[in-house]
This record gives sequence, C-alpha cells and structure tokens, in this order.
Amino acid sequence: MRYIAAYLLLKIGGNESPTAADIKKVIQSVGIEVDETRLNTLISELGGKDINAVRFFNPLSSRQGRLTILQLIAEGTSKLASVRAFG
Repeated sequence: MRYIAAYLLLKIGGNESPTAADIKKVIQSVGIEVDETRLNTLISELGGKDINAVRFFNPLSSRQGRLTILQLIAEGTSKLASVRAFG
C-alpha cells in the first residue's frame, strides 16, 4: 500500500505520470526501504491508466475480488473511523 499511497500523493501534488524514481524519492524521504520489484510492478500495472479505473487486490479486505482505489479509500476510512481516539 505504501507504493500506491506515494503514487497518489504525487498525483494529488500535480504529477500526472509519477515514475518509479518519483515514488522511490517519496518513500525514502520517510526512511522506508524500497522494494524495487514491487515498485516496478506497480509502475508497469499503472502505466498510462486512469487510477480510478484500476482494480487492486486487497488481501486484508473482507470483500472478495479486486477493488478500485476509491473503494479501497472508502474501506480504509471506515475502518479508521471505528478506531477509538486516545488522549
């Protein structure tokens, strides 16, 4: 998910076509080691496609099959909302 998150951050920031180098820079900026194989797979899967139409497999999902990025975000938001705030 970190690669998808970095890709989406770059898209939101105005980068219409993030490269592997762009994503790597974002991930390494927060001290995370990059798995080149996963990164290159993501780039090859997303190349030239509308991110809203791409379907992703989420092994942590209670649903079966593949979800669009918007469905993944909605599912994550729902799970986050159910977490109690401490403080």
